[in-house]
Amino acid sequence: MAETVEVHRQGGAVRIVLNRPDALNAWNGPLGLELRDAVLAAAADDGVRAVLLTGAGRAFSSGADLRDVTSREERTASGHPDLHKVLTERYHPIITAVREMPSRSWPRSTARRPASGSRSPSPRTSSWPASRPTSCWPS
Repeated sequence: MAETVEVHRQGGAVRIVLNRPDALNAWNGPLGLELRDAVLAAAADDGVRAVLLTGAGRAFSSGADLRDVTSREERTASGHPDLHKVLTERYHPIITAVREMPSRSWPRSTARRPASGSRSPSPRTSSWPASRPTSCWPS
């Protein structure tokens, strides 16, 4: 059972919540593995139309949990934390899955269309109309 990442599904929407608010959702070993599994599962599911990645509490994430990195059992031959292994086996798959997620995961605006002949703004830009819904999740 996941303890540091929660996954909520509502129809075609998936909300992935980093759940270590006491540590400002700092990424430790379990969080990295659970997040990797959640993102890969969402990316592989053809029924998923949108993915929201958020953090519990007052912060999305403060970054790596340095206490976890320094106490980690994975060590190089010279005794240092094996960051290469952690990055390539845990974090790189998360980033790759998000970047390669099919376009079906991008939101579609229900707002008025732009002038004839022009295309709607890319969801990656900040030019979406302010009136569009920002969430399908109750507050």
